[in-house]
Amino acid sequence: MVFTKIQVSLLQSKADSGDVTAQLELAEIYRTGKGVASSISKALRYYIMAARQNSPAALYFLADCQDRGVGTPADPSSAFQNYLKAAKLGHTEACLAVGHFFEVVS
Repeated sequence: MVFTKIQVSLLQSKADSGDVTAQLELAEIYRTGKGVASSISKALRYYIMAARQNSPAALYFLADCQDRGVGTPADPSSAFQNYLKAAKLGHTEACLAVGHFFEVVS
């Protein structure tokens, strides 16, 4: 689905007011470029907002970016902490990432 400027504007208003669903939707819109210019920095802005509210999906995406240095400097320690938070909240891929960290460090 491609989003219009009006839809994006409405989502931004909701996201800026703390709506986690809108934050995640906007993050995906900017990550994929559906209706807007693709922007990892804008995607990260909304993922960070949602991660602060303990969204497992947002924590996982943020950790993945920190792990790989995409849109933010690589920071394995912060990546691990965010993967761990997401895993504790039941995010399956985050559980696998935590296991990978233990495998690599051990």
